[in-house]
Amino acid sequence: MFVTLCDGVGRRIEGIVLAAGPRHLRVVFRGRSDTVELELAGSCWLSKAGDCFEIDSAILMTKLEDDEVAEIWSGAAGQ
Repeated sequence: MFVTLCDGVGRRIEGIVLAAGPRHLRVVFRGRSDTVELELAGSCWLSKAGDCFEIDSAILMTKLEDDEVAEIWSGAAGQ
């Protein structure tokens, strides 16, 4: 799933959800090589560092091949 998260100061950050559960998300953000673990706390998704994120938008993906994901990801960078 592609997501756009909004942080506590209003910045939008694009990412791909690698794993999801009812109260947990593992996300990799555009331009970063490490993943971020998020836990639902009320209406906020909290990182282990204490950063609060809200989901601005989410696009559910069907099964895509690696090259299709790479094409979508690189195409979104140009927008």
